[in-house]
Amino acid sequence: MNEIRKPKSFGKYLQWLDHERKFVAKRERATLSPGEMLQKEVLEKFGYTQTDFAKKIGCTHAKINEILRGKRSITPRFALQIERVSGIGAEKWLRVQVYYEIEKLRRAAQ
Repeated sequence: MNEIRKPKSFGKYLQWLDHERKFVAKRERATLSPGEMLQKEVLEKFGYTQTDFAKKIGCTHAKINEILRGKRSITPRFALQIERVSGIGAEKWLRVQVYYEIEKLRRAAQ
């Protein structure tokens, strides 16, 4: 069923190969957890402590800490709260969360 289609010409093969490399690179980036992204792209970038950031978006310090430790997922509502402060779209936060969860499942299945 998951048969690999072989390109008919060398030029098409190179295009296919480039596409596959980009796909693999994208999957490797998906291993970044939402908590790691929050730490690097928001807390460190803007100089917030967990407590400062929690107050800024109106949630508890414990919730921020659980997300940073990977114990809690980013919900659509929370993604919108982060977007308001960071300027990073809620959709991106949710994509990172979904890709991270899928990758965890793939690794567990191996």
